[in-house]
Amino acid sequence: MSFVILTAGVAILYFTIYDAVITVLSTQGAGPLTRLWTGAVWYCGLAFTVVGQSTSC
Repeated sequence: MSFVILTAGVAILYFTIYDAVITVLSTQGAGPLTRLWTGAVWYCGLAFTVVGQSTSC
C-alpha cells in the first residue's frame, strides 16, 4: 500500500512540475493540465455571458 501511495505521489509531483514548466516556458501558452481546466472555465464563462441562449457547463 505504501508503494502505491509513494508512486502516485511521485507521479502527481512529476506531472505538476512538468505542467508548470511547459506553462511558463512554452510558446503554446499552457501545459496540458492547465489547458484542460482553463478551457473549461473559459467555456463556462463565455456561455454565461451570452444573453438569450441556454447555458450548459
